[in-house]
Amino acid sequence: MQGWIKLHRSMALHDLWLAEPFSRGQAWVDMLMLANHTDGFIRVNGEKILIQRGQLGWSERKLAERWQWSRGKLRRFFDELKSDHQIVPQKTRRNPIITLINYDMFQGDSTTDSTSERPQKDHRQYPKKN
Repeated sequence: MQGWIKLHRSMALHDLWLAEPFSRGQAWVDMLMLANHTDGFIRVNGEKILIQRGQLGWSERKLAERWQWSRGKLRRFFDELKSDHQIVPQKTRRNPIITLINYDMFQGDSTTDSTSERPQKDHRQYPKKN
């Protein structure tokens, strides 16, 4: 399967998305939606922490609550993602940062890999005005 679909980040807040415990696939997509799409920062206890594109500044506790998982299940999931070279977790003094290794592959700046370079033709019929 190839190609793109668009998911608006607001979907991550929708009741349907958050209604039940997450599947592993849903957790992965949620991480893509929660990751910063541009460099920025978060504040934790008044301290400014840099979060780069493709990184999440979420604690294990908050993700486990969001996904309705135990901390053990979340850690096993992260261990699998680490062994598959999908994430690199980093510990900071205040908050862990999770780097999604292939973020740009999943969330490139364009909407398609092969956008047509030629303009679209307008094939609609217009009535002549006299």
